[in-house]
Amino acid sequence: MTLFKKTIGDNVLLVQVYVDDIIFGSSNESLCREFEEVMKERFEMSMMGEMCFFLGLQVVQKPDGILIHQEKYIQEILVKYKMDDSSSELSPLTAQTCLTPDESGKSIDAHHYRSMIGSLMYLTASRPDIAFAVGYCSRYQSNLKESHEKDVKRIFRYLKGTPCLGLWYPKGGALIFMHILKVTMAVANSIGNRFLVDVSIWGVFSLVAEQETDHRFFIYWGG
Repeated sequence: MTLFKKTIGDNVLLVQVYVDDIIFGSSNESLCREFEEVMKERFEMSMMGEMCFFLGLQVVQKPDGILIHQEKYIQEILVKYKMDDSSSELSPLTAQTCLTPDESGKSIDAHHYRSMIGSLMYLTASRPDIAFAVGYCSRYQSNLKESHEKDVKRIFRYLKGTPCLGLWYPKGGALIFMHILKVTMAVANSIGNRFLVDVSIWGVFSLVAEQETDHRFFIYWGG
């Protein structure tokens, strides 16, 4: 995956190339149209329009910002690991969670456990709220026990109850972590290796410093 950037005055054109697919966006729509014409003239490619799905990421572009989430992927992994009928949790880990070797515990399938962890790691691209919990559970990769799997399954149950969480990039503002719908929910914040839960919010949760996001993105598929 390669990223190209071209600055023209106060405007910028971003072009992301992945194999034979191209994503591009600009702060000036005319630059997008110009790039589109150049690509059509020189290469056999198809314009797919505004980007709404790419590499498991769902992209919702609105006049006031861009929302990136992985609701579809979450539903898929819940079904894959037979967690789609499970109850939901309010946080990915509890304040009492403390993984140990658990030498006397019952052993589990290591391949299955690693597969679950791998699926969750891919999800952290749009779900920083589970990053600490997934990283914590991934510390154990051998001699795995049921107690380890129990904590990983809690993360899946948390996802079951919060499938629509994602990253919100407001136009000209800061990166925001938000929910598509207005809800009151418990959010887990890491302090060391412990969690504080039951933090009620309305969808907004500042993650990074100010970042200009006045761009609109389109996608090409190689012919």
